[in-house]
Amino acid sequence: MLLAIIKQTLNEIDGKNKMRNELYQWHSEERQKEYEEYLVEKYGDSMKDNITHSKKAFSKLNDTEKQDIMKRIETIESALVDAYKSGVAIGSKQIEPILDRHREWVAYMWAQPCPKPAYYNLADMYLNTPDFVTRYETLAIGFCDFLVGAMKAYSKED
Repeated sequence: MLLAIIKQTLNEIDGKNKMRNELYQWHSEERQKEYEEYLVEKYGDSMKDNITHSKKAFSKLNDTEKQDIMKRIETIESALVDAYKSGVAIGSKQIEPILDRHREWVAYMWAQPCPKPAYYNLADMYLNTPDFVTRYETLAIGFCDFLVGAMKAYSKED
């Protein structure tokens, strides 16, 4: 997997592909089905209702609204990568406003609130799903661990 990330990075530098743009395109229905099955397996049958609710809300959006949503996450993730690259500590108050925006985006995508315990569990899903690890490592090597750690520190109950 690491070799694939390195190859993609080199190709991006050489202008041979546009991997960052691909990160913000919708994945296939097959991959979506796999994610949904994983969520139901991991969190139980009640997750089916959550998925149905989210998909129903999302289906009401037009193409422009869908593109705007993806631009929003691209901006949020860019800010998180910038924080990572500039050495912001995982539990720092400095990163909390960005994580607030990320959690709000997640809630929007879920079409329901994203309480901190659910956000904490989402971090685990990112870490334990190879597609997400690859996605975040494409943004910056080491970023997935940073993001997961930041989400967990942010979500930890006081």
